[in-house]
Amino acid sequence: MATFDVEEFVENPSVKMLKDCVLRKDDWMKLADTYEIEYRHCQRKSEIRSAVLTELVNEEVLPKGALTLRSFDPREPVEIRKLEMEHELTLKEREE
Repeated sequence: MATFDVEEFVENPSVKMLKDCVLRKDDWMKLADTYEIEYRHCQRKSEIRSAVLTELVNEEVLPKGALTLRSFDPREPVEIRKLEMEHELTLKEREE
């Protein structure tokens, strides 16, 4: 996956660019700063992403279809499963 370039996005905003690039929390914060969208540094990446996408759709920078990206995180199922496995291991260790 390509790295994200905020300046390139501002010049030509597209949902495809958001889907095709790996956006880190810093990238979402830069986008928020660029479009003057409020957020707190303590917020999770998903919360900042959701706020940015919602505002960009409201300002008609992106089409409404971009809102489907608010909950999209390809690593999320892996992280959830990892936590479940750690929990199961903890329970087994307590039983022994």
